[in-house]
Parts: sequence; structure tokens; C-alpha cells
Amino acid sequence: MNERIKELIKQSQKEVWGNNPYNGSPEFEGYELDPEKFAELILREAANVADDNFDAGFCPVGYFILKHFGVME
Repeated sequence: MNERIKELIKQSQKEVWGNNPYNGSPEFEGYELDPEKFAELILREAANVADDNFDAGFCPVGYFILKHFGVME
């Protein structure tokens, strides 16, 4: 797997919390992939690559990618 993809997966982790079965207090259970965050990071990366390598003349291509998927800054 591409090292950049591995890094984006790490950035997309979220904490998972549950309740302690004995006293009901919050308890950290670990991490899991946040698929929405991962998809957003992939789209942003693709838009940056497009912007760095091609210009549509009046507007960078990455803008259209982000707009299409609703991932605007």
C-alpha cells in the first residue's frame, strides 16, 4: 500500500468510547477508521495533485473536484 495512503488512514482515526460494564463510567476502547474523514482527505489530496499539475485556465481543476463532492474549505 502507498505510504501516503497509510498516512491518510492514520489521520482518519477516531477514538471509540464505551461504558465500563461494572460502574458505567466512560472507558476508552481504541481507535477506528472514520470513513467520511478518510474520503475527505483522499479528495483533498487528489484536488491538490490536480491543482499542482494542471490548470484549466480560469480556475484550478482541484476546485471542481472539491465542489463536485461538497468538500470546500
